[in-house]
Amino acid sequence: MTQRQRLSSVPLTNGKTAVVREFLGEGGQGYVYVAEVDGHPYALKWYKHAAVRDPQAFRKNLQQNINSGAPGPQFLWPQMLTEEVAGSFGYLMAL
Repeated sequence: MTQRQRLSSVPLTNGKTAVVREFLGEGGQGYVYVAEVDGHPYALKWYKHAAVRDPQAFRKNLQQNINSGAPGPQFLWPQMLTEEVAGSFGYLMAL
């Protein structure tokens, strides 16, 4: 079973759940899905295990970016962070 087939919903660090609706693509770092939170669509980037050298530091940096917000409206910026699931994690951004 591939990663994209196993990922159907993901808990978020804000207590909500992202429901995975559609697989969009795969790259070197991970997978991208269409996910829905509270009826709103987002892009979910889900990292491959081996793509992140220091997962805790990387997650901390992502959370800091989410907390500080995008530097401008032209940036696709992380908006919500997922909990870790099966040793990996991701974030949601505007679709």
